[in-house]
Amino acid sequence: MTRLPLTLRPATPSEYGAILRLIDDAVSWLPGKGTDQWAQPWPDQQRRDARILDDLVDGKTWLAVDGTAVAATITVDFADSGVWPTDKRRERAVYVRRVIVDRRYAGLEVGARLLDWASHLAVRVHRARWIRVDVWTTNDGLHEYYRTQGFEGAGLRDLADEPGYPSRALFQRSTALWRPDYRPVLRPFPPPGPWPRPCANGRALPTAGESFRPEQRPEPQ
Repeated sequence: MTRLPLTLRPATPSEYGAILRLIDDAVSWLPGKGTDQWAQPWPDQQRRDARILDDLVDGKTWLAVDGTAVAATITVDFADSGVWPTDKRRERAVYVRRVIVDRRYAGLEVGARLLDWASHLAVRVHRARWIRVDVWTTNDGLHEYYRTQGFEGAGLRDLADEPGYPSRALFQRSTALWRPDYRPVLRPFPPPGPWPRPCANGRALPTAGESFRPEQRPEPQ
């Protein structure tokens, strides 16, 4: 039985496998929605998995958990990875990626509430004007989902140096549209605003912009 609200907390590098399992489950489910999203890791599995691990080590990835069960994940970054045009990057924004909800928690609007929480975080911590996401180029159903969540299309990115990049559909939403009703679904720890540094095993975890020391970095599984 699902216990709401889910606890939303920073993921640790030791939970790398949990993120991969969410992705694998999504890859099995997505073809039924008429999309090839994530069918082939970009640009290959090794480099995709390295990006996932980097985000964990840098403290950018969060988990929504139901007791000990992982219900969803979101990665929040205060810097764009180079997908958005240079002129857009001059505006203060927060970039989200890898928003994945376990199918057992479908229908609870966990994904929508994760986006609302990210907007709140963007305002309170970064004073950002926008929350942004680059979406799988050919997944029209996902494009429509983001529109229903108040996002507007911001064009299709032409990446001349990476023509095969599969997520070139750009969407953004004003952070003024975040809704405080995420709290019945998600209980952030730590909460948005000035907060104690997250800890695991008695030591502080890095926050965005920091990293683990080399001896703390886990090996990819």
